Amino acid sequence: MRITAGDTAGRHFTACGSAYLVGLVVTGVPLCGGLYGVFRGMPGSWNMMILGILGYGVWCGWLGYFRLTIGKDTITYRALFRGTTSIALSQIWQVKYHCRPTPFKPTIRLEIEAQPGMGCKPILINLKVFSREARARLSELLDIKANSSAPGGGVLVTQKPKL
Repeated sequence: MRITAGDTAGRHFTACGSAYLVGLVVTGVPLCGGLYGVFRGMPGSWNMMILGILGYGVWCGWLGYFRLTIGKDTITYRALFRGTTSIALSQIWQVKYHCRPTPFKPTIRLEIEAQPGMGCKPILINLKVFSREARARLSELLDIKANSSAPGGGVLVTQKPKL
């Protein structure tokens, strides 16, 4: 993706609709069970309904914090537990694509590392929550080519991004 000189704000991406749908399916089980119990007069049914509603509210709040901004010369990423991090495209040293479970890290993620000595911590982007368009624009900008034969399901790209 080439960003024109007039595009200083960049493009903002938030969690896609299917991520919210997954949360609704997961939290809908206790919600539906509680609703069924309320109509049958079963004790504890209201608790299950409240648990489902609160669970979905927490899910939506968590997803609401995800934001990816692809600007003219920077990439900025915001997540709930990692805060907001950004990196200039000119500072990118390497990009790693991971598709494997790692404790306390997203299963499908993109790691963008700055050049050594820049003092920037790497950006870990959780790719599961973003739309196909966001992933495609990011891949195009960073010139990432999928390589399923890479060890650990990852792709290592060391070339400079398109500016």
